[in-house]
Formats: sequence, structure tokens, C-alpha cells
Amino acid sequence: MAFDKDRIKNDLTLEQVAEIIEELGGNPSIHGDVIMADTICHNLPGEGSHKLYYYDNTKLLRCYTECHEYFDIYQLIVKAHEVQYEEEWALPKAVAYVAHKFGYSSIEEDGFENILLEDWTYIKDYDRIKEVITKEKKEISLKEYDDKILNCMAHPLIGPWLEEGITKETMDRFEISYYPKECQIVIPHRDAENKLIGIRGRTLVKEEGELFGKYRPLVVNRTMYNHPLGFALYGLNLNKNNISSIKKAIVFEGELRPILPFQ
Repeated sequence: MAFDKDRIKNDLTLEQVAEIIEELGGNPSIHGDVIMADTICHNLPGEGSHKLYYYDNTKLLRCYTECHEYFDIYQLIVKAHEVQYEEEWALPKAVAYVAHKFGYSSIEEDGFENILLEDWTYIKDYDRIKEVITKEKKEISLKEYDDKILNCMAHPLIGPWLEEGITKETMDRFEISYYPKECQIVIPHRDAENKLIGIRGRTLVKEEGELFGKYRPLVVNRTMYNHPLGFALYGLNLNKNNISSIKKAIVFEGELRPILPFQ
């Protein structure tokens, strides 16, 4: 199935664009109808200046440093993957990524299935890929937030989660709480050294979830507690000693599927 890339692009809210930029490691902040972010269009996360701007009225970004040009969110995805992973993403793949992320298609529909097949091929070729010499990895410095903000949150029992086997002890251990003002479940993210590097919110309002996505960075008093999701394993701070001892781990994808020691 073909995607209407212009319609999807024009439908994207500031929060949705900021979420994409955040996942790419751009450290976005919203100022009125403008998003300011790091120049991940040509720099690795944490290395560029905060001079990549997104304008909601035109749905375009502009880099005010090296690129010094306008481009849309799809082109940013292509640029960022080339810089960070040395991957060549064609425009249709970037469009399919955004469409799937915000519910414009199901994972089985044409256009996204091929992406999954590429991922499986990558996994199957793991032994060969290990032998490939990669460029030197550079340390990424993540922003640290004051965790006193967590003291302002409520701690009710979440019935559906209890029914799924997520116990109160587990919620307390991972500091899961509730932000009544926005009807969001609060999911703090800490790095391996237990520093608070971001907070995710899971909306309980169906309409908001359909419009903006169920999970997005928590915003309190105009502060967005965002962080690049690809640079910290959720739950590593609580399990790193066991993992170090056992030398194995199981990693799950999902906000509340933390990294666990393999037993």
C-alpha cells in the first residue's frame, strides 16, 4: 500500500515531530510553534549545536550551521541514519517508518513488511556482521534531570497492569507513578549510574493516544523530560550487577519490558 506522505507530514503535531527528533538523539525543545534541536542532520547525538529548527507553519526543518538548508522530517530521518549508522534509507522507508509509528498503517501492510524483513536479515547475519570493522564509537553525554519531580507524582494501583502480572512491588521498584493533570502513567528512565535522564508518559486518554501516540515524553510546567531512547537500556541500573555476574541478559522491546538477567 502506498502512503500519502504529504498528508502524514502535514498531520504531524509538534509533539510528534519532537518525539521523532528525540528518538534520533536530537534533544528537542518546543518554543511556541518552533522546535529547537541539536544538529543531528550532520552530527552524532551530543556533538552538534542546538541550531536545528523545525517550523510548524511550513512543516520544514532548517539547519543553521553546516547544512544551511531546508528539509522535511523524512529527509531528517534519512540524514540521521546515514550519520549515526551509515545506513542508506530511501524516502519510502522513512515515510513508512513515520506512518507506522503514528498509526497510519498496521505492521502487516505493504510498505512496512519489507523493513521487517531487512531487520530479520540483519539478525540472521549477526556472525558475519561481528567481523565488520566499524568506525570508532564516541561517548554520548545525556542530560540529567532533578529527580525531585518524581516526589510530586501520585502512586495509585493500576488495575489492568495488576491483572497482567505487573505487581505493586515491580511498579515501586521501577518508580512507576501517575500524573493526574495529564492523566498519564509516569515511567522514569535512569541510566546505568542511576541518574534520571528522562521521563516517559503513557496516556490513559484514548483520543490523545490516537492523536499523539500512547507513549511520549512527560511535560511538566513547560519542561519536556525527553531523552534519546537509543542510548540507554531501560532497567539496566537495577540489573547491571546481576548481568555482570551471570554474563547474560534478555532484552525486551517496550516501555515496561526492562532488561533482565538471564537465569
